[in-house]
Formats: sequence, structure tokens, C-alpha cells
Amino acid sequence: MSGVFVSVDVEPCPCEPEGLSLRFMQARADQGESRITAVWFEDDLGREGWWTLQSLGDLSGTRVTEGALCLRVQDSSAGTATLIRGGAFGLRLSMQTEHEPCELTVGYLLLGEHCKTRDEGA
Repeated sequence: MSGVFVSVDVEPCPCEPEGLSLRFMQARADQGESRITAVWFEDDLGREGWWTLQSLGDLSGTRVTEGALCLRVQDSSAGTATLIRGGAFGLRLSMQTEHEPCELTVGYLLLGEHCKTRDEGA
């Protein structure tokens, strides 16, 4: 079975000390990536809500692009999943809780097929 593949390449950085290079097959070859600005997400500490996304283009975090790319992909364990990828140095997620601002950096996100996202037009 042939398909359209998308790569996730992250340079070595604090969130991926050895870097990473992964390939995913698109769930539907006729649907491309969309640009999103936020995702509904719960981190490992249980902080849940709308997290703003930034793509990191350099190690210092000064070359930043608002938003990230989102695509439905095939996942061997979940069937269809949502891949969210950023720049060469991953993604920065930011959220304001009732007590303090939260921030985390990840190489990429692989979430459920029906995760909630906001696009640039929202």
C-alpha cells in the first residue's frame, strides 16, 4: 500500500536531547496540513485547557512562528491520530491558569483523531 508521508524532524534540544526523525502516513492523501494556533490539551500535571502553540525555529527560542501544523495521520495503536508539529526545535505550548502562566516545550504532539484545535481564522 503506497501513501503520502510526512516527516517530523526535531534538532537536539532540551525537549529532545538526541533529536528525532519520525515519519507518519497521512490518513487521507487528499487532505493536507492545516495551520492551527491552539489545541485543547492536558499535560502530565493535569493542567487542561486551550494551549497556545508556537513553532520554535532555533535553540534560543527567539525565532518563533505563531501556530503549528496539524494533520490527520495513521497510527498503529490508535488507528487515526492528529499530528501537531512545529519548527526545527519543536513546539512551545503556553496556557494561563487561574494561578499562573504555564509553558512547556515538546518535540511534537500525537493526539486523538477528534482533538479540539483552533485555526488561524478563529
